Amino acid sequence: HTNLRVQYGGLEQQSEVLETVLEIGLWLGFAHVLGFLHYKDRRLAVWRQRCLQLREHRVLEAVKEETAHCERLLRNVLPPHLLSSLQQFESSLGASSGGRTAALIAAKHEGACFLFAKVVGLSSLVNDPAADPRLLVLLLQRVFDRFDRLADNFGVLRVRKTANEFYLAAQGLAEPGQRPMDPADGGCALASFGFALVNISHLLNLELRRDGLLPAGLELRVQVGIHSGEAIAGVIGHKTFQYDLVGDAVNTAARMCSSSSPGRVLVSESTYERLLCRRFGAEPRGRSEVKGKGQMATLFLLNGPPAKTLDEKLSGSDDALSEASLASVRQM
Repeated sequence: HTNLRVQYGGLEQQSEVLETVLEIGLWLGFAHVLGFLHYKDRRLAVWRQRCLQLREHRVLEAVKEETAHCERLLRNVLPPHLLSSLQQFESSLGASSGGRTAALIAAKHEGACFLFAKVVGLSSLVNDPAADPRLLVLLLQRVFDRFDRLADNFGVLRVRKTANEFYLAAQGLAEPGQRPMDPADGGCALASFGFALVNISHLLNLELRRDGLLPAGLELRVQVGIHSGEAIAGVIGHKTFQYDLVGDAVNTAARMCSSSSPGRVLVSESTYERLLCRRFGAEPRGRSEVKGKGQMATLFLLNGPPAKTLDEKLSGSDDALSEASLASVRQM
């Protein structure tokens, strides 16, 4: 009996030890499972966070691209000095709270110069019922894109294209906080731009006819009118907005263009004497009836210096030569 009790007691101790070991193993296994699940959950959380960061980065990049695209579109519509920042422009155009009137962008400019250019021949294409709309729009885009590039090259401000065939540009609209340009320099830059429009029409005809956009027998020509004075500039509209100029001087420039001839630049006498007489020659046209203005003296601008300037240069060079010859004789 004593041996059986000893053996039975040993078995009980072994079973207790085994139970303890099994319990410890179960707890360790449970702890390992919990640790693995926690590890997987952390990995999943880190992966989700990285996905959110990548998505946020992509969204921010898309927003930046769209913002840059919108700013480029606005710069094509509005002058640069109105777009110092997109937020400032939006706050200026947006309606204020409390039912008050929305803010406006408007300024009065004195001593500015305005140019209207008419593309003669576009009306016949636009009014042709058999014209292909896509080809017609492509032709208009090619023509006025070339005009815009020339405006950038000459540093003039393209304002708008009106009534299918008219193009308005301006010079001398001083930007806030900047020193205004000399009116004579601005007028001469605008006149040079006008001659560039006249001269580029020949190249445009060749390119458009080569690409099949211009019908045979039709030739596009440009006539230009220039006038100077004061005008009011501002942004019109809140949804479909446009930078525009209004004033008597702008209307007179349009009348100068209508009274001009294809391939010529017509300028009012007052503008020529005030801004252009020192750098451009002119051919007097006399007084003619201008709609809304009555009789006005106008001149056809010549793409070259005035004859007086040439005579003065020649006389100056002759005087310099005579003085040099007299000095050499005295030295002898």
